[in-house]
Amino acid sequence: MFLSALYWLVCACSEHSKIMLPPIENEQDLQKLMYIPGGTYWIGSDNDTQDEAPRHEVSISPFYIGHTEVTNINFAQFLNDRRHKDIDVRKWIALGKDIPRGGMISFTGTRYRANYGYEDHPVIGISFFGATAYCKWAGLRLPSESEWEIAAQGGERENIYPWGDASPKGKANYGKKWRKSSHNPPTTPVGQYSENGYGLVDMAGNALEWTKSPYIPYETEIMTENLRASLDGRRVLRGGGFDANEHELRITFRRAYYERVRSYLTGGLGFRCVRDVDPS
Repeated sequence: MFLSALYWLVCACSEHSKIMLPPIENEQDLQKLMYIPGGTYWIGSDNDTQDEAPRHEVSISPFYIGHTEVTNINFAQFLNDRRHKDIDVRKWIALGKDIPRGGMISFTGTRYRANYGYEDHPVIGISFFGATAYCKWAGLRLPSESEWEIAAQGGERENIYPWGDASPKGKANYGKKWRKSSHNPPTTPVGQYSENGYGLVDMAGNALEWTKSPYIPYETEIMTENLRASLDGRRVLRGGGFDANEHELRITFRRAYYERVRSYLTGGLGFRCVRDVDPS
């Protein structure tokens, strides 16, 4: 079939052209999902922390990833769909009653709702279990850290940040502090900043994002010892949050938290979901 009839696009990436598919809409939660082409990519860095080394090649299959981070209104919809199940949602999210500063999703006694004015902010205070449960409900999954980093690159092999090498000023929500006197987190509505080369927004700042990857070092020679240490349940998070500094906004920056952590104060702890490309 002629490619244009399928609305395929060609993206000129750093090494060679890749066939691109248009965005799709996920049926369950109406998320917009952007296409990431499969192939062999470089991830990691030899120029910063040991945690990011060595720079190495990985191969991935094509996938779709959320245009934005999952929002409060998205997650409230999920909780309402699950509210009649025998589930302790406190394992998934820190609600307002759990956190003195107040959550951005509240339970009214009959329904969960996103707090007024924060409907389109990224959901935060989410545990790894909560992120995984949401993605499963939506018919999706969490990205691996390799998939996340490749998506953040935007098709450019040497980018420092999702938008390129320019200063983050005006390009991401970062460097914020959540003051004790405030009940409102310093997040911003999703999509307030420009897209990267794959059409993704907020891949740096606003909320740290869970991945499905266990936290283990890249260096295989030291993997055995560190893998043993990682069995306490740490998973990799990417992207930096509202409290990140410029260094933590870099594409290659890695952070790890325990799966059960539901925190507003450590970068927000949010996520976005991935969908595998139908092999047919």
